[in-house]
Amino acid sequence: IGHNTTIGSYSILCGHAALAGSCRIGNQVVIGGNAGIADHTLIADGIRVGGLSGVFGELTEKGDYAGFPALPAEQWRKQSALMNFLVKHSKRLRKLLKAEGDS
Repeated sequence: IGHNTTIGSYSILCGHAALAGSCRIGNQVVIGGNAGIADHTLIADGIRVGGLSGVFGELTEKGDYAGFPALPAEQWRKQSALMNFLVKHSKRLRKLLKAEGDS
């Protein structure tokens, strides 16, 4: 926990979470293990940050966040699934795009 950081009531920081200086953490916030919070970051009341996430700037809307940089968890899950799909099918996509370009 860095210098000049404030942490609200009933907040939980799980193992190996890191908070840089001058962070403001609200009440009833949960920060998952090995998450990193950048300096001068604001995290509002009732927010949950998933493990291994990276937070920059401000999280002001109550809810779950995950990823690097931290996004609303549902959005992060969709992006991760799409990225896995693209990696899995990249050869086929290249062939289709090449064939389309040759037309």
